[in-house]
Amino acid sequence: MEDDHVIHLDIGGDPTSNLFAVFDGHSGSGVSEYAANNFAAHLEMHLKSYDTLVATENVAAALRKTFKSLDAKIGEELQRPQAGSTACCVFTKDDQLYCANAGDSRAVACVDGRAVALSVDHKPNSRREKPRIQAAGGQVIRNRVEGQLAMSRALGDFDLKENEVLPVEKQMVTPVPDVVRQELSPLVEFVIVACDGIWDACTNEEAVQFVRSKIAAKYRPQQIVEELLDALVAKSKSDVDGSHDNMTCIIACHLNGRSYAELIEKCHQDMTV
Repeated sequence: MEDDHVIHLDIGGDPTSNLFAVFDGHSGSGVSEYAANNFAAHLEMHLKSYDTLVATENVAAALRKTFKSLDAKIGEELQRPQAGSTACCVFTKDDQLYCANAGDSRAVACVDGRAVALSVDHKPNSRREKPRIQAAGGQVIRNRVEGQLAMSRALGDFDLKENEVLPVEKQMVTPVPDVVRQELSPLVEFVIVACDGIWDACTNEEAVQFVRSKIAAKYRPQQIVEELLDALVAKSKSDVDGSHDNMTCIIACHLNGRSYAELIEKCHQDMTV
């Protein structure tokens, strides 16, 4: 098991600032574990360096700096490991939701019963990623960076960040995330943040409807995560539909001042219409 995760509420003493993140490690668990243990502290540091009340773009900039500074510290303290990790985080601040993602873990929001993607998987063969890899002197072989890595953005993986004339943003593999902002309106019911072991076995829409049906049936979020993982895990070595990968998942419900019982009732009513 090379995954890790973090749930950090009330960042900086602000009850509206909450962090939910998953880290899917590869070639070892060192980078994902380091990221989970240190991400919140880096984020809090960078948020303090911005006036976050002036513009929402300042929060996005703080998130990008968090990924970059965390990656630099991983290089220093773990001695530039060849191991690495994806990082997908959802951060709420006031009435805004931000998703910062590097790699192929994923975040999806349920907005009034609909699945809304908050992140895009970073695959080496995509039109956005392949030109950067090639410009840095790399190749995409068998849909992998240099035939090695199945994602094109990640923390760690310093053997694929060795072009000394290029900034970190332009390396074959970069830790710099995409950041998406969405209004945290009353229509947002919950967010799913999960590693690719989940998404290998279901679509965004299937995951949202599964969670919503369980909420309607009065399951608590922790129970729903357990039910989801049990439903998706491969039942045997020959099971081609289930997931054979590590699976980590966070479900964060947005109650917006309501009780969980009210969310149950809303989901139940929609299911019976």
